[in-house]
Amino acid sequence: NKGWNRVVLGKAEFGSEDKPGGWASVDTIRICAWQGKAADTFCAIDNLHARTEDIAVVKGDAEGPEGGTVQQCAEDWGGWLSAMGVPYGSFSEKDVASGVLSTQKLAVFPYNPGMNDETVAAIEKYVAAGGKVLMVYSIRQELAAMLGVGPLTYKGRGREGQFADIVFDQEALPGVPATVAQDSWNVNLPRLGPGVQTVGWWQDREGERGEPAVVVGENGAYIGHILTSADNENKRLLVLALVGHFVPD
Repeated sequence: NKGWNRVVLGKAEFGSEDKPGGWASVDTIRICAWQGKAADTFCAIDNLHARTEDIAVVKGDAEGPEGGTVQQCAEDWGGWLSAMGVPYGSFSEKDVASGVLSTQKLAVFPYNPGMNDETVAAIEKYVAAGGKVLMVYSIRQELAAMLGVGPLTYKGRGREGQFADIVFDQEALPGVPATVAQDSWNVNLPRLGPGVQTVGWWQDREGERGEPAVVVGENGAYIGHILTSADNENKRLLVLALVGHFVPD
C-alpha cells in the first residue's frame, strides 16, 4: 500500500526454522521486503518498537503425535483472545524456562503435555513472585499441588454426550456464559484444596450437572480438558471472563 501503514506483528504470527534458542536469545532483527511486482518503488520503516503484554500464551514443546493438538490449542486460545481485543505474547516452554514470564501478569498453558523440570521450576518461581497461571488438562503433579487441585482423577467418557457442556456459576465468574459446549471425550477431575472454588461443572446432553470442570484459586485456574473448537462465540466469552478474573485492568 502507498503511504504509511501501522503494522503489528504478534509473536504468535512467527514461525521457526530448525531449533532456535528461543526469544530470549534474539539480539538482531532483520526485515526483508518481498517483491510484489516489477515497479520503481521503495520501502521505509520508522518508529520500530517492541512491547510486552500482560498476558502470555505458552505453547507446549511436545512433538510427535501430540504436536498437532498442542499447536491447535495454542492457536485457538490466541484466536479467542484476539477476537476479544485482548493483546497477548506468545512463548514456548523453553522461553518460560529462561525466565521470560517475570514481566507477565497471567500465563496461559492451553495444552502442555510432557513439561520438563526446568519449565516447572520456572512456573513455580513465577507464581511465588505473584504471577497467575491458567492451566488446561495436562498438568504436572507439582503444579497441580500449587494450584490446589491435586491429585487429579482421570475419567473417560462412558456414554455419548457425558461431557457435552460446561455449565457455569455466573455470579462466581462474572461475564462467563451460562453454558459452553465442549463434547469432551475424557476429563481430569480435580480434588479441591483450601481456597479453591468450582465455577464450572461438566453437564451431559440431558442437562444433568456432574463433576467440577473449571476451578479457580489464589494462584490461578484449572480446566479439566482442552477447550475444543466447538461453540467459538461462547469460548471467547469464557476466555475473556477467566482473563478478567486475574487481570481485571
